[in-house]
Amino acid sequence: MAIVSLGILDPRDSNVYLLKGDRNVLVDSGLGLYTDALAAKVASALGGSSLDMIVLTHCHVDHIGGLKALAKRFGCAAFAHEADAVHIRNGDSKYTLDKYFGMDLGPMDVGDLDDGQIIDIGDHRLEVIHTPGHTEGCICLYDQVTKSLVSGDTVFLYGWGRTDFPGGSSEKMVASLRRLSKLDILGVYPGHGDYSPDQGHDSIVYALRSVGVDIEDY
Repeated sequence: MAIVSLGILDPRDSNVYLLKGDRNVLVDSGLGLYTDALAAKVASALGGSSLDMIVLTHCHVDHIGGLKALAKRFGCAAFAHEADAVHIRNGDSKYTLDKYFGMDLGPMDVGDLDDGQIIDIGDHRLEVIHTPGHTEGCICLYDQVTKSLVSGDTVFLYGWGRTDFPGGSSEKMVASLRRLSKLDILGVYPGHGDYSPDQGHDSIVYALRSVGVDIEDY
């Protein structure tokens, strides 16, 4: 599996990653202000292959704003954890935060993902890990082969997601970070900021330390 960072096209965008294998998965879709340019980057990275699915790490507009255009352009379905998928399907601005960016996304079609579900892309299998805290339905994708974590807004490179938006919870964020700390993680590919092929576990330990958790066991 190759993880291709497609970068950002607006300072408010999320990172967008293409996970390439026998099947190809796009993780998040950015804010949606420059979808033609993003679609061109996706097509270039695919190199003639098809895009099989879009996975959304959570329901915030900076991660889902480009979904309609990208799903139509590549003819693929999109998925999110069931706790956030319902807000995306309902176009619930309280949770998508689209009005915060002066946008009106409206309802969008997404399927449900469950904790522990496996996304099979051929030579690699991506495990869906439910990590509530930033939103109720935040997820990470973990590849046991490369020990890579696509972490959305749960954990950043030496940082973690804020918990003061609707659906957020500091207590659940700490529990999610504890859960991630038990995994053998090398690479971390977050929803914002830089990524690293080898500082994933250290970033999670840093986040736990920063929220006051005793890290002797980590």
